[in-house]
Amino acid sequence: MQELHPIDASYFEITDDVEATEEAVRFVNALRRVGLDFPSIHVRQPCDRCGARDHVIVAGPVSLDEARAMTATVTARMDELDRFREALASASALADTLAASEYTP
Repeated sequence: MQELHPIDASYFEITDDVEATEEAVRFVNALRRVGLDFPSIHVRQPCDRCGARDHVIVAGPVSLDEARAMTATVTARMDELDRFREALASASALADTLAASEYTP
């Protein structure tokens, strides 16, 4: 899996709304942390003609193959997180057992 680096505001075209751009940056960086990349993602300006009153983050088209790959990536990351949680719970249970038995090495 390719390493995805964090982006900054320069990733997007200049928008008239700093808050929208900053939120889009946070959103893309969160997706990238779990290994997802949407190369066509962009911030769309409000549009009086189409009724969009706020800025919108548009991920762009995602093919079925891309969706499958993204699903596999998210599933793998969640499986990894589940294994970490299980290991942490086991370690915590072991610590509780040792504390209860007043074990001293």
